Amino acid sequence: MYAIMGITGQVGGVVARTLLAANHPLRAVLRDPGKGQAWADRGCEIMLATIENGASLTAAFEGAEAVFVLVPPEF
Repeated sequence: MYAIMGITGQVGGVVARTLLAANHPLRAVLRDPGKGQAWADRGCEIMLATIENGASLTAAFEGAEAVFVLVPPEF
């Protein structure tokens, strides 16, 4: 399982599509639940979390083999 933050953006989206094409299981880590359905339809597990909330990130990353995080310069 790979957890991907920023999956709805350009860079995170490319990472996710590449991993999905290689048949890796993915967890989409989202702030906005309204953006999750497209990724759920592709087979991703959906978790809601924000970078400001450590507890939500801990839950979202639990059990992941690796995590992709592209931290914005200001958050």
